[in-house]
Amino acid sequence: MRSLRRCRCGGAGEGAGCEPTPMGEKMGKSLTFLVPMEGEEQRTPVGQWVQRAWPQGTGEQVEALFASGAVQVDGATWFKADQVVRFGAKVDVEVGEGEEVYGLPEAEALLWGDGWVVVEKPVGMAGAINPEDPMDPVLFLADMLGVDREGFTPVWEAPSNAGGPWLLATGASRAEELEAKLWQGEVQQTWVAIVPRPLHAAGVWEASGAKVSYAVTMTWEGLAEVQLSVEFGKAPERGIYQGVLEALAQGGSPALGDVERGGYAVEGGVRLRLGALYGGEDFANSWPSLRSWRPSIPVCPTPQAFKKGVKAAAKVGKLEVSGKSLEFLEAGKHPWVLRDRNTGSIEGMEAGAPVRLVGPKGPSKVYALVDGTGEIVARYWSDEAEAAEKIDEEVGLRVDEAVAKRGGLYRELGKTDVFRVVHGEADGLPGLLVDQMGSVMRVTITGRCGRGLAPAVYEALAVHDRDAMILSVEHMRDVREAEGKLPQAEVVRRGGGYLKAGGSLVVKESGLKYRVEPWEGIDVGFFADQRDNRLEAQRRAGVGQRWLNLFCHTGAFSVALAKVGAATVNVDLSKRYLRWLDENLELNGLSLEEHQNEAMDARDYLKQAVDAGELFDGIIVDPPTAAAGSGAFWSVRRDYQAVLADCFELLKSRGSMLVCRNDRKRNVELKELVQAAARDAGRRVADWQEAGPGKDYPRLKGFVEGDSFEGGWVRCD
Repeated sequence: MRSLRRCRCGGAGEGAGCEPTPMGEKMGKSLTFLVPMEGEEQRTPVGQWVQRAWPQGTGEQVEALFASGAVQVDGATWFKADQVVRFGAKVDVEVGEGEEVYGLPEAEALLWGDGWVVVEKPVGMAGAINPEDPMDPVLFLADMLGVDREGFTPVWEAPSNAGGPWLLATGASRAEELEAKLWQGEVQQTWVAIVPRPLHAAGVWEASGAKVSYAVTMTWEGLAEVQLSVEFGKAPERGIYQGVLEALAQGGSPALGDVERGGYAVEGGVRLRLGALYGGEDFANSWPSLRSWRPSIPVCPTPQAFKKGVKAAAKVGKLEVSGKSLEFLEAGKHPWVLRDRNTGSIEGMEAGAPVRLVGPKGPSKVYALVDGTGEIVARYWSDEAEAAEKIDEEVGLRVDEAVAKRGGLYRELGKTDVFRVVHGEADGLPGLLVDQMGSVMRVTITGRCGRGLAPAVYEALAVHDRDAMILSVEHMRDVREAEGKLPQAEVVRRGGGYLKAGGSLVVKESGLKYRVEPWEGIDVGFFADQRDNRLEAQRRAGVGQRWLNLFCHTGAFSVALAKVGAATVNVDLSKRYLRWLDENLELNGLSLEEHQNEAMDARDYLKQAVDAGELFDGIIVDPPTAAAGSGAFWSVRRDYQAVLADCFELLKSRGSMLVCRNDRKRNVELKELVQAAARDAGRRVADWQEAGPGKDYPRLKGFVEGDSFEGGWVRCD
């Protein structure tokens, strides 16, 4: 962008004898900013900091500000512009009319939509339109885009020293409509900012008219890049962009370069930019920030808390529990404190806070974390006081241990890059799961105490893999109880790459490729706990065999079977999943000709196949716990034995069948259920082989709630 100065005559040029006039900048503007750290010593005069904060002012105008006593440093009036000022000094100045620095924009459209366009706004370009000025750079931008100047309107105004993706509309009414959708939340937005490094990796604060959720995505020295989600209670007075800046400042973390609200004055403009738009109006796009927007100077020192590496000891509270609850926890029989009449109150306690359990005989050796998810009052943490007092340090150690246990998988990332990294209570991190999905780490919070542990887990994961993108999603309720929209994952840390919101990802398992949707809160389209069973299916199958894949989902078993030359019949009620199955086959260069898809209720298909006398060399049966069917509702507890009996009628002699079940409240062992189903079909089980999840899904004895999956391979005479 070529920098120019705008003058009253409408021409452009310096020294042309024209009288300058401000366009788009209000007179009487108040600036408040902090002086950044430059290194081992400060060397820049205060006048240059004022010039940086007010680029519209000429050198003579800046000198005049000092001469008139308009500049205050830490509350004292300064008259000399050439004096060096200390790091962190607060500068207040009232500026008046200046010569607006602008330029002819060299911007390209990033995204087009119905009556709108997103462009990359250059720093230094005016962020509002003066329709009476033929040299207005925003109107020049309309010309470059081939859009009619009439009605071309920014959806939000931005300071001239702001840059990044900028949403503009082709009409004023369209701009108002889009702005309303943004602040009302119909169109979701994610912002990225650079701020002084906060103490916590994630958090939420209330600002005037807004609620801000932030997550640190990158840190260096005393600064942090944070990802922001902002919910507005009402339309921001100065527009969305200014509303986000105001919310940051009210939260005590003004963006770098925000010289109106106490931010550090740095070259390169305001460090706040739009990161993503999604959820409406065909928006499903993200725009990564460039490394070049990092300041070239230290700006501020690393907070002392991070120099130490360990936060201050956590205050450990007390929680009264019944003798029975304490007995189970001390014996390691179950890791949860479930509410009973003797359980103390956790009101006022923060989720994830450590507590020492107190039984009828007094304080015990058991420490737990406050939870409150349903009837779960707390979850076991440790028998050692130090682990409760230095909880963030302990979280880091436990993440390291979990990663080390998966060392064999990490050494084979070229073949398999989708697996479980942290498996909740079994890995000592209750209420929280972590999955590796290619270049993404996905954290699923399954309990409220997981919310409390999550920030420290994010930091530990980032240390393990600085390039990984970290997503987080909450899943604390049964899907059947969810009202309205299911939860969606949010970006916690962008890492080295950026997967756009709503985008899919291709992962590898045993050398085969599968498409997954890591943004989906419940079902990403792939179950990594079946990895060993897919390998076993390949060992049992062969070229020319015919296998039935019931409740086939996105067909991961079918892809594995196709790789060894077996044909499949794939049954699922969801046509979307069956299309996804075909995509997975094509991803691996496998033909679709030998694979038959049936979009129907598995029970209906089985009846037809039995009547037709169909036979299969192998059958995969991995049903949901409960789901809607074409007719009656499906329940694994009620309907499974009848389905398995039909499967036995379709299974060839000495054929193989994988039987899986997910049921936390099961009242009969799976093996007994399978044998009963075989008898119903007049068959006898000749061989039974346990087929549980892989080793990256460790189990605690007696803790069915932690992992309800079970399976077995069956052969029949």
